[in-house]
Amino acid sequence: MTEREEWEILQTRWAQGERLSPAEEQERLAFAAHDAPARRELEMFAALRARAAGDGDPVPEELINGVLDAVDAGPRLRLVGGVAAIRRPRLPAALPERLRFWALVAAGLALAVASSAALLGRSTGPTTPTVAAAPATKVQSGARQMAQELAHSELVLSAGEVLVDGRAPRLEHRALSVGQVLATRVGRACFTIDPAIDVCLAEHSQVQLESVMASSIRVRVETGLALASLSRRNAGSTFALLAGDVSALAHGTVFAVRHERDEAEIIVVEGSVAVSRSVASPEDVGAHSRVVVDSSGTVSERSNVDQAEAERLLTLRATNGIRLHAAFGVLELESRATGATRASIDGGPVLPLPLQSLIGVGRHRVTWRDAGDHEQESWTDVSAGETRRLEAPLGRALAMTSAALADRPTPAALLEAARSEVGHGNRRAALGLYERLRGFYPTSPEAHTVLPTIGRLYLDLGDANRALRNFDAYLSNPGTLAPEALSGKIRALRALGQHAAEREAIQRYLARYPRGLEAPRFEKRLAELDGP
Repeated sequence: MTEREEWEILQTRWAQGERLSPAEEQERLAFAAHDAPARRELEMFAALRARAAGDGDPVPEELINGVLDAVDAGPRLRLVGGVAAIRRPRLPAALPERLRFWALVAAGLALAVASSAALLGRSTGPTTPTVAAAPATKVQSGARQMAQELAHSELVLSAGEVLVDGRAPRLEHRALSVGQVLATRVGRACFTIDPAIDVCLAEHSQVQLESVMASSIRVRVETGLALASLSRRNAGSTFALLAGDVSALAHGTVFAVRHERDEAEIIVVEGSVAVSRSVASPEDVGAHSRVVVDSSGTVSERSNVDQAEAERLLTLRATNGIRLHAAFGVLELESRATGATRASIDGGPVLPLPLQSLIGVGRHRVTWRDAGDHEQESWTDVSAGETRRLEAPLGRALAMTSAALADRPTPAALLEAARSEVGHGNRRAALGLYERLRGFYPTSPEAHTVLPTIGRLYLDLGDANRALRNFDAYLSNPGTLAPEALSGKIRALRALGQHAAEREAIQRYLARYPRGLEAPRFEKRLAELDGP
């Protein structure tokens, strides 16, 4: 695809009213700076916008319909308003603001065509356009072309409390469209976009599908964490996760964006990502790297991502690259009041109930878990296009099949089980196992070693008071995990609003670990606390 063709795509999307990413907007303006016809088009749009803002006179519908049909050199006008305007013999009494503006643009271009032999320096013809109805076949062809430019998106997994536009989703009606908002509370969700893009949300996260144009797919992370896994894009086809005015444009293949309050964090597991803010030049972030950008545009942290963190992120991928053209059914797992609270399918991640998943046809193993981590298995068959519903077994039956878990396990077994739950993103289950370890073996080395981990889990779940108690308990007899425990204590104090204690803890961290991983961020936070 030539540079001109790429610009045409960007300009058409802009004319439709889409919000371009910072990198795309920079590309659109940069091309016009050295291309005379493009520059002239942008100048005319700017002039027409000024005219529209100050002109309150109604626009004759004959003029609008005529220009949409006559100005063949203006495909963007036909894309924005042409199909709707030509199909309807009359305009509605009240147009939405954006469509009213483009109606004025159409009228302005009609005047431009009538007084010039060329539109935007691209074509020549009669000075007076001929007003004629557009052939139906031409309109239908344009509509088909528009439809072909949209990527297909579907919700493929919903576990726990998940909302689509504020309502609980049903996978029988799983298609997602541009503008829709997907949110998780205590739950997880994944959706797929063809071709070959999977996006999964952690707990307490919210995203919006900002664009599903096949040439430029964009998902805005409004809060929380989203992980994207995708194949490499073809030329002229891009994918980006956005957070505020920060854009993370993927070159491939696995990366996450976390958006919390005034910070955007981009974590690249595989491939590379072009990170930019507003119209600033993008910066490539490579595999196993992270960058944190605050609201002022300052990069407050650049660091490596270790294998443990990468694996924790990858556990968000509750799907295995579901492609929408394959044969699938829907499996729905529901909870009873005295039954299981979580479940896994075919040995996958343990997820909260209710659980709905798009799943391949065939026989599947379901493992149920109750609040006491008792397990029970069942099997079910799913046919293509079928929705298969299962209810969790009752609590008594579930407990009786897991009598072995009632025996006291070893510390090593409890640690292994807890770490497995952490790896699958099941914080509450992991906390239960860590607390059992401390209850069974309170004087063991393991009971002390897990305190920072318990504190971090409580912090992730929003219980800063319990988190602080566990960090302090470890720091009273510190070991090799002291930097992590002190870092966690600082975050807990900040969450609790105890700024004097937070300042003291930061000073202690910087004195002991001046080159620690968190030192740059804590230096910045200390300056904020000491500021006016």
